[in-house]
Amino acid sequence: MTIYRLLSPFLLLSSLLALSSSAQADTLTGRLVDVLGNPIVNGDVDAFDIVKDDDIDLTGDATDSNGDFSISIDPGLYDITLQGPPGSTLVSSVIQNLLIVGTTDVGTIVLEQGYTLSGRVLDTLGFPVVNLDLDVINKNTGLDVPLSGGRTDTFGLYSILVPGNIELRFDPRTAMGPTLAPLALDLLLVADTNIGDVVLQPGLFVTGTLLNSLGGPVVGADLDFTHFATGEQALTLSDNSDASGNFSVVVAAGTWDIEVCPAAGQALVGREFSGVPIATDASVGIHTLLDGIALFGTIFDGGLPAAGVDVDVNDSVTGERIALCSDNSDANGAYSVLAPAGVFDVRFSNATGLSVHANLNIQTALQLDTVLTPCPPASGVVRNGSGVNPVTLFYLDPPRIGKNFRAILDCTGHAPSLAALLLNSAPHSGLNTIYGQLLVSGASIFSIGTAHAGDVVTLDAAIPPNVSLCGRPGFMQALIFGSPGPQFSNAVDLIVGS
Repeated sequence: MTIYRLLSPFLLLSSLLALSSSAQADTLTGRLVDVLGNPIVNGDVDAFDIVKDDDIDLTGDATDSNGDFSISIDPGLYDITLQGPPGSTLVSSVIQNLLIVGTTDVGTIVLEQGYTLSGRVLDTLGFPVVNLDLDVINKNTGLDVPLSGGRTDTFGLYSILVPGNIELRFDPRTAMGPTLAPLALDLLLVADTNIGDVVLQPGLFVTGTLLNSLGGPVVGADLDFTHFATGEQALTLSDNSDASGNFSVVVAAGTWDIEVCPAAGQALVGREFSGVPIATDASVGIHTLLDGIALFGTIFDGGLPAAGVDVDVNDSVTGERIALCSDNSDANGAYSVLAPAGVFDVRFSNATGLSVHANLNIQTALQLDTVLTPCPPASGVVRNGSGVNPVTLFYLDPPRIGKNFRAILDCTGHAPSLAALLLNSAPHSGLNTIYGQLLVSGASIFSIGTAHAGDVVTLDAAIPPNVSLCGRPGFMQALIFGSPGPQFSNAVDLIVGS
């Protein structure tokens, strides 16, 4: 016992394998079935030795009439690939980092029906993207799908066997030619499918440096990029800070919200940069991540611990959102996040409940248990009367209590001027005016004015952290000024909620 306590995990593993290898080879067993539970006959098992970095030749590695296999194999650490018989359209499955010592039974493995997915990858000039790497995630299991022919050819073409519910990732790091932005597509297939041409945008490098409060590098921080206008998250590769705290991430041109999440155990607060325009390779500079203070507790809903509740922390004065990263409650209703020292509004919400604690002074580790109050989900519905007005007003985030409400207004077609966002207490059926139809009425709740340059503008408003606003309706419309003249937009009917 004393000897093993002094050994590193790797040395201990090596010792166990050495002891086992002095005896006869060990055994790998299991069973292959299809999604209906039928045995897969003559299925194949392959093994890759992770330590030796080598494929292993196996004998007797085919499944029998019951789909069972029992294979002699040397003890070790392996990636095991399980696949259907030759010519099968079943999708292979991989068990990664499997330690085999003695008899190891992997149980019953289900191989899904596969479909041939094909297409072509081009750049914005219409040239084929050659030698691009394709990766597939099975959305039913969250696991990587082993692919045969997972690279584009000299014409940018590919053809791969995949399961039905997937995320298809285009990784251009191995591709020939200029730097391109990676891309991910969610696909649901029910038959062999050719998705046609996928065009990858030019890739731009976003660089920067992350330091801690002592000036040392923040290592292994993860960066996520979310499109400011659409809310879609970009696929980013090699997106962690290095040993010097530096990062370099490739994305397409656009305006991005950037979230920085330190590695677990570093006790540092995340960071968020909102609305960062990226039009060329750009540096976002050197940033210091603040020391974190633990805010933790248990969330209850209807007297029971509530899982999957979202936790938000905002500065009580500025409304600035603190990036919390992994901030949802677990199966026991427990949560634990890191916030900086200061005064904050803390918000807990799920689809139907809400709890808000305003002006909370956080200076030392703080336990905060809470109970959700019923609150309808925030929502918005586009309305446009008889269709006279152009549909130019949209919302990005519904009006959630204690958070910022964000709307976008398309002012293209107007000369640079001003725009106004109106929020009223009642709808209007559509009074015809020289500017179009007026679609809001009643008392004014608030109005926002902003300059525009004949482009798309964003308008933000903070929703107070007050649960009495739950279910409060509001009716929003915009008026765009500038030649050829003022023009009302469509309306968006809102409900304030969780």
